[in-house]
Amino acid sequence: MVWLDVKKRIAIVHWFPVERFPPAFNLVRTLESIGSFRILLATTSDRRRQMAFSSDVAVRRTPFPTGTTGRILRLLRYIQFPLLVFVRLVRFRPDCILYYEPHSALPVCMYVLFFPRCRIFAHYHEYHSPEEFLCRGMRFARVCHWAEKQFLYRRLEWLSQTNEARLQLFLRDHPGFRVRICHELPNFPPSSWGEQDHVQRLKPRIPLRLVYVGALSVVDTFIAEVARWISVVPEGMVLLDIYTTNIDREARSVLSQLRSERIRVFDEGVAYDDLPALLREYDVGLILYRGNTLNYIHNAPNKLFEYLASGLDVWFPRQMDGVKRFARTNECPRVIEVDFERLLELGPSLVGGEETLGRCYVPFVERCESVYQELADRFMVS
Repeated sequence: MVWLDVKKRIAIVHWFPVERFPPAFNLVRTLESIGSFRILLATTSDRRRQMAFSSDVAVRRTPFPTGTTGRILRLLRYIQFPLLVFVRLVRFRPDCILYYEPHSALPVCMYVLFFPRCRIFAHYHEYHSPEEFLCRGMRFARVCHWAEKQFLYRRLEWLSQTNEARLQLFLRDHPGFRVRICHELPNFPPSSWGEQDHVQRLKPRIPLRLVYVGALSVVDTFIAEVARWISVVPEGMVLLDIYTTNIDREARSVLSQLRSERIRVFDEGVAYDDLPALLREYDVGLILYRGNTLNYIHNAPNKLFEYLASGLDVWFPRQMDGVKRFARTNECPRVIEVDFERLLELGPSLVGGEETLGRCYVPFVERCESVYQELADRFMVS
């Protein structure tokens, strides 16, 4: 008897190292858990950390062209990715391809020229304005975006952004694009994060323990303002722990000059799977983007939902419209808009632990599996 492989073959193409984008590998794990798919993940390498998948997921990597790579080698890596991924797609023969961001489009364009019946899906982690593609350092993305517009947009069965505002910006930039194939795919954490009893968070705790997870720069975040505020509030009121593998020279200099024992930097970062246990040791999660671009103004980052799922209050900048729809102060965990440019004027008033007394705890229960199911169902359509 000959057993037929009835599983759908899904290829996921992700130009940036997938470890830097938790929603992407959360999707891979969700599809893997469903058990109805054979999965090829084509991505690039992140030497700092490699995400583990089971043997049911074929992970194929090429080297990522970092800024420390010489010009010729970096150019070769830009060429290597689309060529090698194309070869791997030909060998795998997927029923569906999902590519992330314009940067991943070239090998998919090459593949559909030879195998036009393959179904194509696209998801964008970020919103890229037309002007952004003209900026310095965006040459590769500009070529890829041209290619996807020429060869993929008319073939797409699905295009998604992380929220409705970013989706509307995309549709504004591409008049006539098929609205019926557009979807919202928010960055919720997986169900493995579970639910915890956070009653203790309704009681004031001093010192208030803050945590920040992610990249840091003085230009793009309010880290300098937060650090200076912590250094002047009365001793013993606030502590801040920072977990990052990407901190620029200016931000590191600001933190070093303050020489504050109230701020600790863990520059090895933290593995995503270790985050749930780690975050529950804190009281407030910080989101610090300055909102320098439309992309970040309309960003509802995965850290927002990860903090909330861990029972933390969230402080976010007034510039981030994408978070404002989740703002709440009458229930815990709270999502509080903060004017980080006026922190020194606010002084210790932000600590205010007693303000949580008498408020009910309403857990954040949204998980990625619920939003990824619709995409999985679409993959299963013949």
